[in-house]
Amino acid sequence: IVYNGFDEMFISGLSMGADGGVGSTYNFMADKFVKIQKLFKENKIEEEFETDDLISNVLLHSEKVSVIDCQCGINSVIVDGEVEVNMLIEQMNKSVPTKIVKQIPFRVEVEVDGVSVDNYACVNALLKGASIKVYVDESKNKSSISIEVNLLVCGSVYENVNFEPCLDAYSK
Repeated sequence: IVYNGFDEMFISGLSMGADGGVGSTYNFMADKFVKIQKLFKENKIEEEFETDDLISNVLLHSEKVSVIDCQCGINSVIVDGEVEVNMLIEQMNKSVPTKIVKQIPFRVEVEVDGVSVDNYACVNALLKGASIKVYVDESKNKSSISIEVNLLVCGSVYENVNFEPCLDAYSK
């Protein structure tokens, strides 16, 4: 079990594999840190697709996550994006590797108390990990590829406030 020490680095610690944290504000803000840890673990995206190739091995794979849009709802922030998965596969009976690129769209809704549609949000999505599994059905001459991606979605919510500037230091 690994614990992170600094409160302000809690999410960074989780992304590096920490199981929890020990910090000065965890005692009186425990509900917030428990919620952050729960949300950190929930963002899984799964995709499965078939290919007409008989795949013998996935030689390399890389993933890139992009946020396309975010908007504030009632007590939530809605994040739309996509994960691009690049795979270099080895096919049975072929000597040259083949590249497969798959775009996986996602939508994540994060609960945030007090947020309304009048607020603005700025979010970032980070890739925590990816798992690729290949199932070969030689009788149908097809392969099925299963992709599971873990994301960390974090950000800030802003409120638009109008104010009147003062013309000089003595204005009322």
